[in-house]
Amino acid sequence: VVMIPSAHEDLVPGLIRRRHLEYGDAGGLFAEAYLDLVAKQIKPAVDALFATVKGPAGSATIGSSLGGQTAFNLCTKYPQLFGACACLSPCFQPATIASIPGAAATLAHQTIYLDNGGDLTDDAEEEKHKRVPLFDPLDHMSGEHWWNPGYFWLDTQLQPGIDAVRMALDLFVGSGPRTLDLFDVTRTQKVTEEKGFQYGYEKFGGERHNERAWSKRIHRPLLHLYGKREVKEQLQAQAQLKP
Repeated sequence: VVMIPSAHEDLVPGLIRRRHLEYGDAGGLFAEAYLDLVAKQIKPAVDALFATVKGPAGSATIGSSLGGQTAFNLCTKYPQLFGACACLSPCFQPATIASIPGAAATLAHQTIYLDNGGDLTDDAEEEKHKRVPLFDPLDHMSGEHWWNPGYFWLDTQLQPGIDAVRMALDLFVGSGPRTLDLFDVTRTQKVTEEKGFQYGYEKFGGERHNERAWSKRIHRPLLHLYGKREVKEQLQAQAQLKP
């Protein structure tokens, strides 16, 4: 696992964030330069230093928020290097969404995982239990960035962009709606055999947009990208037993 820091050396401290430029929309000058940096410098360096599995089947990208958009764009721009991506609470922007039809042939051979938190209001009776709380004390138990409000509004705000990506994947990559339940192993296998393409989407109602929320569910994208079938079946059985 290679982690790339993104929260230092802002272009203008406090005003122009480095990560906002590097994790920007498809086609952006800084964003494209960052994709090239990862693919042409960092990835070869990692392969040279460590015993890695070469080829797209052995490499995946994972990112959260704007990093989720970058993880997605790395797969579309460099499919010969990265065969899968996981996007947690992704911030998808217009050019990235618009690029999906043109990248359909590439995406058809990728494994993709999407998720997000935010408010969940489908069930009126459970609505109050699935809204993101305004304040969560555990988000502030940190010696650094203790003031962070946990971005309680952001995952809800990002939902339209995520829905747009899902719709584009359904229309241009799959053959009609192909959103997968992570634990529906039979359906996932069927889509893989028929189309060579699979993507999973999970909604975690009431979860915030921060590292603590993502850390609680990081096993879900890892299982979707690399999990064994028997493990998925076991988790599916456990989920069905929950009250």
